Amino acid sequence: FFSFLLVMRGLSLFCLFFVVAYVVANCVNDCNSHGSCRSGECVCNDGWGGDDCSIWDKEIESGSVQSGHLQTFQWRYYHVDLPNGANGLAISVTQTSSFGDIDLFVGKDSYPDVSNYEYQDTSSATHLSINVAPADSGIWYIGLYGYWSADYEITVDVQYGCTVDCGEHGYCDVRVCACYEPYEGEDCSVYNEALESGRTVYNSVETGEWKYFNIYVEEGGVLSLVLVQDETNQNEDLDVYIAADRLPAARDFDYLNATTIKTTEMYLSSMAAATYEIGVYGYRGGEFSLSASSFTDDSASCANECSYHGTCSGGICSCESGYEGNYCQRYPSMDLDDVYSGYVASGNWNYWYINYFSDSPLRVSVTQSNNGDCDLYIKQNSDPTRIVYQFSDMSLNQEYSIVIQNPGNEVWHIGVYGWTTCSYEITAESVDTCECTADSHGHCMEGTSQCQCEIGYAGSICTIPTLAISSGQVLSLQYVQPHSWNYYHFTSDSSGISITMVETETSGELFLAASLSGYPSGENFDYYDISTSDFHEIHIVWNTERVSRTYFIGVLTSSSSVATEPIQYSITAYGTPF
Repeated sequence: FFSFLLVMRGLSLFCLFFVVAYVVANCVNDCNSHGSCRSGECVCNDGWGGDDCSIWDKEIESGSVQSGHLQTFQWRYYHVDLPNGANGLAISVTQTSSFGDIDLFVGKDSYPDVSNYEYQDTSSATHLSINVAPADSGIWYIGLYGYWSADYEITVDVQYGCTVDCGEHGYCDVRVCACYEPYEGEDCSVYNEALESGRTVYNSVETGEWKYFNIYVEEGGVLSLVLVQDETNQNEDLDVYIAADRLPAARDFDYLNATTIKTTEMYLSSMAAATYEIGVYGYRGGEFSLSASSFTDDSASCANECSYHGTCSGGICSCESGYEGNYCQRYPSMDLDDVYSGYVASGNWNYWYINYFSDSPLRVSVTQSNNGDCDLYIKQNSDPTRIVYQFSDMSLNQEYSIVIQNPGNEVWHIGVYGWTTCSYEITAESVDTCECTADSHGHCMEGTSQCQCEIGYAGSICTIPTLAISSGQVLSLQYVQPHSWNYYHFTSDSSGISITMVETETSGELFLAASLSGYPSGENFDYYDISTSDFHEIHIVWNTERVSRTYFIGVLTSSSSVATEPIQYSITAYGTPF
């Protein structure tokens, strides 16, 4: 009997060791049928990774192009083994389907995700790119995430020497581009010529190209500039941007002249000491001559002619009663119904302030001179800019007005900007009667003055027709006038909405906005895309039961746009089937 117990005990121990060995040797999720289990660890087949071989992961060779498809919310990974001696990694992803949205993440030695990564590009553009420089040797993982289902192509280039192409205007010198004068920049692509005061230079720009010129101005000095375009080229249209101690851009500048006349003259006085960068942009390219002079003026004319609100003596403005600022450009206490006058040279501002204590809408009206172009911007409690404002009118009309429907008890800052040199009159008044006219497609609610539009019309008096969009319908050959709105409406009960607008021949010239409470305006919008790319997209997701909603959509020319002709685009809206 004792022998029998020993035998049974031995069998029990054997079975226990067998079970323990089986459990230890078994792999998580049996490697998801994408690998083999060896000593309790998954050895994944090619194309799969992770502890349980559940992660789609393929090696990609430098210079090769891989294509694929991502489902919504799906991840796919690629990896590249960066060898010693390489110092950069260029990753490019292009969305090849007409609809979708892909996000790009990069990590080293581990799979990146939305919260753990070293580099990312989560824009809604159809082309994504990341340059990793410098890059340590080892395994780099590239994660593609399907924010919306899409087809794609991906290219990865391992870089040696300089991480960028120095092009024809420079050469690679110990991994950094050395540029030939007057070029500069990381890849020697920026033309930036130093100007000698009073000397004329001759040059040209292509359509969409920038060239820069720089000149130093002393404290309190004057910068005088003349640019003359080719008189024989009727299509040529060049714009001039100026910025202190930095290169100007379409949305970053201190002074601008974007007129369509052949000769651009700018006279800027009382300047701060700085190196001023003059950017010449080819809205429609061509040849030009440029002369810039920097000097101190003993006679010292005053900035902006003191806005016609004061007198000039020795370069200093003596402002009339009530006006403030170094060139009398501010008036802090407008009275209702009074008419005020002002003057703004190109690129200059006048500011007017009004304390408004009424429940009635507030109307601000401007009448400008026949040979100028003033733009109107309004913002609550702080000065508006050409980029940041709540209401605006940038039209070419000689008379125009803005109505603030719910002004509240606030201080409103009213900015008049000189697109070209302009004299004007301005007034503010309370609105107590219905704004609808005989041509309006709307009505005023009892006791209100605001014209409430029918669903197919927009604008302050409901005279602008709008277009309906069906889910998946693409409206091509759409055109919006400079500094104007085009409107659309889209009705859907989907839990996921995507609104996409693509500029046909431009980039960053248009804004896309959407609202649930009426057609978008300067301050009335819930969602927007004001990126500088040609691709604009708005995603709206609801975590509620399906409810039919109408989305009011607006397309507007960018506040920084210098377009003088209608801008073409296409637009679509899509509601998910769930």
